[in-house]
Amino acid sequence: MIPRGRAKRAIGAARELCPDTPVLADSKTVDGGQLEAEMVLGAGAAFMTVLSSAASASHEAVGRVAAKFGARVIVDTITQAGQKELLPASAAFPESFAYVGVHRPSDAHAAGDSSTAHIEAVAEMHRRGFRVALAGGLGPDSIDSVLRSSRRLLSSAARLPSLQIPKVWRGACGWISRRPSTIAPYLCRPRRRSASLDAR
Repeated sequence: MIPRGRAKRAIGAARELCPDTPVLADSKTVDGGQLEAEMVLGAGAAFMTVLSSAASASHEAVGRVAAKFGARVIVDTITQAGQKELLPASAAFPESFAYVGVHRPSDAHAAGDSSTAHIEAVAEMHRRGFRVALAGGLGPDSIDSVLRSSRRLLSSAARLPSLQIPKVWRGACGWISRRPSTIAPYLCRPRRRSASLDAR
């Protein structure tokens, strides 16, 4: 867990640099839901993530804090990645839980996993009535599959080679800007220095 003061300063700095851009705190909360939600949402984050495997009591605690701040929660299924069923049939979440995060782990990619099962899972999540935040393994090679899977996505965590971020990011921004406004419409504002999320 990031020290509380450091996390709050990081979110505050992001809000100062990009005042019109919602901040996602990718906390992947698994316990201590109220404490972590108060920390990141109180500092100005508009979104935070909670693991789908967390106890329902943690989901409820985060949900109450998110409702208080008018923030939204993404329930991240990264711990169920690769499984046939990402969420049990009975899964239900607080009202402030706005998205199910369908997530391919970066370590799996680094180990040679090139699966697109997480993209293919989007349609099933939508069929079940969930809005989806798609993360991991996203880039020019996979984005057409993403667009085919849905017209309504919140996207994040495009995979960018660490040594080529400036060049690749500029290219990716240009590529996305020529696509329909279904994926993060203000992701590529030139004056912004961090990726942003669009919940529309």
